[in-house]
Amino acid sequence: MLSGVSKSHINNIEGANSSPSLDVLVWIANALGVSLNVLVCDSLFLSKNIMMMEYAMILEDCSDAEVRLIVETTRVIKEGLKNLRL
Repeated sequence: MLSGVSKSHINNIEGANSSPSLDVLVWIANALGVSLNVLVCDSLFLSKNIMMMEYAMILEDCSDAEVRLIVETTRVIKEGLKNLRL
């Protein structure tokens, strides 16, 4: 385990059967490569941060042309969503 925390303990934390210590939270955050606040913020904020980090990871190894295409595609999707008023 990268975090140094057993799989069963992580399962218990995820299932709300156990509360992690501050040390465990720091180990998990370090293993995931995220800041501690990403782990402890409310779910909406957490979800958005995780998605933004995932987007950044996707773009990380893209060529300039691929980045432009992905960003432009995202922009078009966003405009379409605004028009649907979601």
